[in-house]
Amino acid sequence: MHILQDFVIIMIAAIAVLLLFSRLKLPSVIGFLFTGFIIGPSMTNIVSSTHEIELFAEVGVMLLMFTIGLEFSLETIRRMTFEVLVLGSLQVVITIAAVLTSMLSLGYGLPESMAISFIVSMSSTAIVMKLLHDRGKLRTVHGRIMTGILLFQDFCVILFIIMLPLFASIREIEAFPVLTQLFKSLFLASLIFVLAKYFFPKIFDYVCRFRLRETFMLLALSMCFGLGLITGHFGFSLAMGSFVAGMILAESQYLHQIEAEIKSLRTVFISLFFVSIGMLLNLEYVAMNGWWVLAGVVGLIALKFLLIFLILLLMRYPVNISLGAAASLAQIGEFSFLLLTMSSQMNILTDSQFQYFLAITIISMVLTPFIVILGEKIAYHKRFRQKFVHSEKLAEMENHIIIAGFGINGMHLARIFKVLGIPYSVIEFNPITVKKYRMSGENIMFGDITHADNLRHLGIEKASMMIVAISDSDSTRKAVELARSMNPSIQIIVRSEYLHEMELLYKKGANEVVSQEFEATIQVASQVLKKRGISDQIIHIHNLMLRQEQYHFFEADAVNEASFNLSEMAAINELCDLYLVRFSLKISGITAAHLNETFRSEQLNVAILGVIRKDRIIREQLESAVVQKHDSLILFGVQKHIDKAKDFLDTYLA
Repeated sequence: MHILQDFVIIMIAAIAVLLLFSRLKLPSVIGFLFTGFIIGPSMTNIVSSTHEIELFAEVGVMLLMFTIGLEFSLETIRRMTFEVLVLGSLQVVITIAAVLTSMLSLGYGLPESMAISFIVSMSSTAIVMKLLHDRGKLRTVHGRIMTGILLFQDFCVILFIIMLPLFASIREIEAFPVLTQLFKSLFLASLIFVLAKYFFPKIFDYVCRFRLRETFMLLALSMCFGLGLITGHFGFSLAMGSFVAGMILAESQYLHQIEAEIKSLRTVFISLFFVSIGMLLNLEYVAMNGWWVLAGVVGLIALKFLLIFLILLLMRYPVNISLGAAASLAQIGEFSFLLLTMSSQMNILTDSQFQYFLAITIISMVLTPFIVILGEKIAYHKRFRQKFVHSEKLAEMENHIIIAGFGINGMHLARIFKVLGIPYSVIEFNPITVKKYRMSGENIMFGDITHADNLRHLGIEKASMMIVAISDSDSTRKAVELARSMNPSIQIIVRSEYLHEMELLYKKGANEVVSQEFEATIQVASQVLKKRGISDQIIHIHNLMLRQEQYHFFEADAVNEASFNLSEMAAINELCDLYLVRFSLKISGITAAHLNETFRSEQLNVAILGVIRKDRIIREQLESAVVQKHDSLILFGVQKHIDKAKDFLDTYLA
């Protein structure tokens, strides 16, 4: 009963703390740690089943490593090769080297120095990724940098888990025994991987034939915990086996279903892991050694910030991106808790050392949101915004188009402009992209679109149009406002991710805003209508009407019932089609009302529902609308009647 009582206490305390932290806009990971402080032995000490809680926490770590393995596919690495392999390896290796050198110079032994360097090299995937997601920064340049580095760190956790027992068992470390055991470890991991690669998929295929959800979930958990037990039996961590299990299944067709089944269970157990870490913190120790702990926090955050900042500058990233990414990754992460716990259990670190670095890790994570906000404010200061070198060629361009952002949208636009002979220039904030396409002859320059000097060098005063296709919503708004102030007559077209961003972009000065969210909805709806047998003409007209209403389709108070007439008519198996009023036809003074009356007198059973003129649809006051050359008449009726009406119009207007 004690364990059930403690479990209920933990859940209730966690709910209360998380609600408070949600109001303060702090990550849930910090909330779980804080819950552990409150209910742990250093404060209220209301939880007595600490050993059982630690067992549940171990299950949480195994499930966490399993889900990370599910995400760690070769395709993910391929898409972010530079960020993962180059930036990630530089950050981990240089940080380990710097910390190891510092610890050895302070008189620590090699085993504890290596363990501490492993611990410090980690950053918080949970906190940083949540902050990036909440602020819409995942697909920005610095978002990709941080994601790549964190992904490499997650992979290195497995290597560190393999290496820690080596330092625990060999105090007087010699090169040959270490290498021998390391190769044995790698061989065992490879053997498990090969066996599971060909054994488990067949079991999954067999079990899935029965279509029993319960057996599917149990099999996934059996694989996660089973491989963990195997690696644990051979002297390695349980988490390593779970990671290998997830990595195997990452390439299978069952990946998404496994993620969906495991997610809720993982959340519960990993929450217990963070709560248990908070319970381990000895507040009495922190109070007695407050200045030393504070010095350690400041020193390690400053060291990691400086190293990551210099690495990114070395890779030719701009100062503000380097500042923002370095500030976000300067903390010590949640996997450091796992490495700390293992190092303590293996007697690599003393109790005092464990408490010292545990306190530093927790405090650095708590400070992370505030450091990130401060880092962004510094990074966006005008002193750190990146300029590019003045180009006479760009300055001399006239009536050209400026493309801001050279992702998929920017590349396709550049290809179209090149074919049509339309002059254009590109500004991009990713130095790797700029270097790659400049070498292939692309008219692309490196710089920050929110900097006035950069826009001036692009010839903003003489440009006819600017297309903004970048993922950073804050920079998009600033760029639109700045461009409008520098050239009041320029046409500005913006790609936004979400519908709710459009109104503000129009207020900032955009002429047209294309919402990815809305356009995707239109495309999906078009495919559904097509599969239901609705004609392409109806789909095309309906889409034009939706766009004409300036994306107010999803606002309840802006729905116009007239917009749905075509769909309602299509439901009774009647069709719409377009008739183009050619230049040679005689249409002087003819109205849509007159043509409808003529259709009725000729008994054609066709009606004109609207007139498409250039980029707009005329529906209001249609009866008095005078037909002009190059208009498209929207004809409604059965297709054979529409065909007769078209032939009649060709004769009647000839």
